[in-house]
Amino acid sequence: MLIKFYLANLSPAVTEDEIHELFASYGQITQLRLLGNRHLNDQPWCGAYVWLETEYPESDILEYFNTYRFEDERRLAISPAGPPKKLEPHTKQQRQLAEEIARQINESEKKPYFQILDIVRLCGDAFARRILDETLEIEAGEGMLVEDGTRRRTAGGVFFKLAKNRMSPRMLWFIFKPAQEEAAAESAEKPSRPRKTGKPAKPPRPSYTPPAYALPPLSEPEEIKPEHSAEEVAAARQELDGLRQAHQDAQQRLEALKRGTIREQAGLFSAMKQVVELQRQIDALLKEYPDLR
Repeated sequence: MLIKFYLANLSPAVTEDEIHELFASYGQITQLRLLGNRHLNDQPWCGAYVWLETEYPESDILEYFNTYRFEDERRLAISPAGPPKKLEPHTKQQRQLAEEIARQINESEKKPYFQILDIVRLCGDAFARRILDETLEIEAGEGMLVEDGTRRRTAGGVFFKLAKNRMSPRMLWFIFKPAQEEAAAESAEKPSRPRKTGKPAKPPRPSYTPPAYALPPLSEPEEIKPEHSAEEVAAARQELDGLRQAHQDAQQRLEALKRGTIREQAGLFSAMKQVVELQRQIDALLKEYPDLR
C-alpha cells in the first residue's frame, strides 16, 4: 500500500538519508521531496513529502510518529499529504475529541469547533492531540505573540497557528477554504462601478448565506466530576511516573530493534504497538488528572 505523508517540524539540517533511516522499519520510501525552510515563533524548521510503501495501517504510522521526538527534542508532526478523494462522515469519537480540544483551548464558537473537527477527521486524531499538547506547552510557558508582537495569542489562536503551519498546503486550503469563499462572497456583494458605455450594469449577485451545519453546536458536559482527593492524585502521579518510565524503556527498546543491536522474536511491530499503547494510557491518565501535566 502506497501512502503519501506530509512531515513538519524537521530540523533544517535534516538529510534525505536520515528520513529514509527514520522510516526504514515501517516500509520503503519510493519518493521523497524536502521543502525549503520555514519559521514559527522565530524557530526555523523544514517539511517534506514522503511516499511510503508499507504494510502498516496509516493510523498506526500517524500514531507513532506524532509522538516521536528527535535527538534535539523536536516533535515530529505527520499528517496525510492531502484530503481523501471520498470524505467519510465524522464519527462519534472524532466529535468527542474535537469537543475536548475546543474546551481545553476555550473555543466555544461553532466555526472554530467545526474547523477543529475537520482537523481531527482529515489529519488524524494523533495529529490533533499532538498540536493540542504543543499548544498547552506554549501556554504554560511564555506563550506566542501575534504577528506584529503587540499582544499574546489566545490558546485557540496558538492551536490554529500551529495546525496551519504543521499541515500540508493542500490540506490547509481544504480545511480553511470556507473562510476564503466567504471573503470572496463578501467582496462580490460590493456594488460594481457603472460602465462608461452607458449599458446597464449587471444586477448584483445574491447575498451569501453560509451553509447550515449538520451537527449541533458544541454542548457542555452532561455532568461535572467531583475533584479528586489528595490520595487519588498521589496514586495517579505514581502511576503516571511508572507509565512514563515504561514508555521511555519501550522507546529505547524500539530504537535498539531498529538499529539491530538486539533481536527479539516479537519484532518491530510489537514494539511499536507497545510504545503507542503506553502513550495512550499516559494520555488517558492526563485527561482524567490534568493537574499532573
